[in-house]
Amino acid sequence: MEITCTDKDRVSTTTVDVTIRIPESAIGDLVTEAERRLGGVDGIHAVSDTDVRGINPRMSATLVTMVATIEYTITTDKLRNRIADTAYIDVVGQLTESHL
Repeated sequence: MEITCTDKDRVSTTTVDVTIRIPESAIGDLVTEAERRLGGVDGIHAVSDTDVRGINPRMSATLVTMVATIEYTITTDKLRNRIADTAYIDVVGQLTESHL
């Protein structure tokens, strides 16, 4: 699907390094569930090129560490804050903006 950009809704892309907690009650596979949760952060429109770096089972959840490419239409600072404020995302690597 092609994304049409306007000045108001400029689409940017970046790579993020995150650790996402997936509860043991999750229905889908771990990678799909991690992508879905990352894609659910307000301002993120697409998640692609996922590279899982680690899976760490815990008592009530599994930690999935991955690097993924995301597309977003908010400022990089807002994106960084929204990801960091999301309860099930533990680690955010460096975010640097690059335009599509």
